[in-house]
Amino acid sequence: MATPFFFKTGIEPVRKVICGRHEGPLKQAADDFGWEEHSTDWRETVRRDDIDVVSIVTPPASHAEMAVEAARAGKHIFCEKPFTVAEAEAEQLSTMLTAQAGSARMEPVDVDDTTLFLARFEGDAVGTFEATRFASGRRNHNRIEVNGSKGLAVFDLEEMNRLEYYNAEDPDDVPRFRSIQVNEGCHPYVDHWWPPGHGIGYQNTFVNQYADFFQAITDDTKPTPGFEEGLGNQKVLEAVTRSIEGDGWVAIS
Repeated sequence: MATPFFFKTGIEPVRKVICGRHEGPLKQAADDFGWEEHSTDWRETVRRDDIDVVSIVTPPASHAEMAVEAARAGKHIFCEKPFTVAEAEAEQLSTMLTAQAGSARMEPVDVDDTTLFLARFEGDAVGTFEATRFASGRRNHNRIEVNGSKGLAVFDLEEMNRLEYYNAEDPDDVPRFRSIQVNEGCHPYVDHWWPPGHGIGYQNTFVNQYADFFQAITDDTKPTPGFEEGLGNQKVLEAVTRSIEGDGWVAIS
């Protein structure tokens, strides 16, 4: 793995076992990517004493069951989003992971073609959210824009090395919109990568994630975002569904 080359967390990961459903492609993947072993039995694998970290990158409906088994076995868990497919399941799993006991159920996954919703935050801020499969040409347009009375900031994953910034308090004779290239050593993570001015790519963000994960293990702290944030995310998603069904606002606690 690339993480130890760029981040000195004190952990040297070992590609011990890769799991999957089909023996042929699984063995090929193990050979291609340098895994010591491969297995079609994930339950047996997560219970092994020589496994410390379980990375779950399966379809969402299987995340909860795998996370529960890994937690019961006392493993560190790195789970792909979303970590469950239902709020009740997320609540149950989050509680179980804290107590290291319990059970989980799996639910089928359905995906909307397009969704738009409004949100109100603590402090009276408001937000609009949109997700769609029909934005032709938008390959990975994950855009976040934060507006306020004193300025704005914009991030777009399709231009992930650039931030758009506006400061309403700048002097009138200074252009207020700024395009900031975030490849300097003072920016988060960048000092672990290339010389200033050399951008990073989508694949590099996964190395950053694992660096945070390994560092949390070394420091004996909770990595963030974690299962609590995953639970919060699931609460929002299910509140949106209830809001659509009830044609009104839904409070989230």
